[in-house]
Amino acid sequence: AVTKSGTNDFKGSVYYIYRDDRGAGRRFNRTTGTYFDAPEFEEDTKGFTFGGPLLKDRLFFFAAYEELTSTRSTPEFGPLGCARTNVAITQSAITGAQNIASTNYSVDIGSTEASGAELEVTDALLKLDANIGERHRASLRWSKTEQTDPIYPTFFNNAISLSSHWYNQEKVIETYVGEFFSDWTDTFSTEFKASYRDYVSTPINNSDLPQIRLNFAGALPAGSPAVASTSAGLVFGTERSRHFNDLST
Repeated sequence: AVTKSGTNDFKGSVYYIYRDDRGAGRRFNRTTGTYFDAPEFEEDTKGFTFGGPLLKDRLFFFAAYEELTSTRSTPEFGPLGCARTNVAITQSAITGAQNIASTNYSVDIGSTEASGAELEVTDALLKLDANIGERHRASLRWSKTEQTDPIYPTFFNNAISLSSHWYNQEKVIETYVGEFFSDWTDTFSTEFKASYRDYVSTPINNSDLPQIRLNFAGALPAGSPAVASTSAGLVFGTERSRHFNDLST
């Protein structure tokens, strides 16, 4: 990574960026060939930078921090009659599955509506630069990113999933980098670099259920897309590749 460094002058910046569905283009429904307004969302980014001297001409610092939040990520497909690209499953069939799960098994298998899920990202950086005499300089950089990313798996033209199937992917990346630069002569220089990175990625599932799929075969419901599959599926429970699927390096 290339980052700014502090100088002999104290300098900083503060910034804020906002976006919502009113500034986004309309979406295309592949079922009907029509356009519809983008789902409501809010997205904002705010942060600051600040740098300057700790010892004039010798030691400098630079710091940065940023936060991003967004509710923009939503499922692309949905049941018949909704604004999204339709799959050949009726809302009444989904309601029936929800009622059976709740009444017979005391289980909440979720809904097709995404609400309250946010992409959240924070970035922090601190860098120190030192001039060690006329021919040597060193730098030390620390950075950390923390991210929570809502994931909506198993949405296709022949399948939709309920919220018990969705999950948040949480990631933390922390990096330390030290560098030492030397100009021994006008024609010979060296660079030494040591770095360490700690990375953790963990899925936070919405359910303890196994993955379950109900296939709706037979005659297509009224209003089904012309290219609809006769075996549309409704999926719920923990996504099959997500059980304890932690990654750490």
